[in-house]
Amino acid sequence: MIDFGQQLYNAWQLSNGAVLYRDVGCIYGPLSEYLNAGVFWLFGPGLIVLAIANLITFAGITTAIYLIIRQGWGALAAWLSTLIFISVFGFSQFVDAGNYNYATPYANETIHGMLVSLLLCLALFAWTNRPTATLSFVCGLFAGATLVLKPEFIVASLAMTLLAAFVG
Repeated sequence: MIDFGQQLYNAWQLSNGAVLYRDVGCIYGPLSEYLNAGVFWLFGPGLIVLAIANLITFAGITTAIYLIIRQGWGALAAWLSTLIFISVFGFSQFVDAGNYNYATPYANETIHGMLVSLLLCLALFAWTNRPTATLSFVCGLFAGATLVLKPEFIVASLAMTLLAAFVG
């Protein structure tokens, strides 16, 4: 695996008390780094530990995709799109390096950002149907979480939030 070692090294160092951006370098936000460090602190450092945590994130992404598609197009379309997502993107390997997948991603911020963005989408669906203070808080929490992941997800969350405010 090429370049995935930084994900393991950073999480290992942070779980042992290192400070992000002072002792350990990272070009993205701190959420994924500290989430991975928490996983290592709880279960011990290791490739398999992080891969299992990433596969749990993948299961969350898959579930969110199913729920979003089901709201718009029904159960059959949701099942088909979820199966296509899993078969095409879940465990495919299109290059020699084995780290462009969900188990060992090049950057965990990508899969965490995708999960948080999909959860924001679900929360915004609920908020447009029934705007409450609790749902507003949840939407704000997910939108804020995208700020400490990768910059791409900031743009996506802003677009989703503006669209929901316009529609709702």
